[in-house]
Amino acid sequence: MEKKNQVTFNHNADSIAEALGVDRHMYAAQLATILTLLATDEIDKVSRASEMMHKCVDYNILLMLATNHLINIASDFSGDHIINLSQN
Repeated sequence: MEKKNQVTFNHNADSIAEALGVDRHMYAAQLATILTLLATDEIDKVSRASEMMHKCVDYNILLMLATNHLINIASDFSGDHIINLSQN
């Protein structure tokens, strides 16, 4: 079994980015490259986008993206309680 990355969680933070120690500029820079490749059709398959994310995006940023997506999915099923959580 592969070892998980070690993350320090700040549960007192005001945002998920802050809770995971994600720098806003690093987040923008890393995702901009992949978004540009997607927009110009240089990435032609979803699996290639996933590979680029794996190679180029910090684990904490991936965790933040996954958490935000999970909260959005949960809010569709659970209503306001989950939506309020997504603002943190």
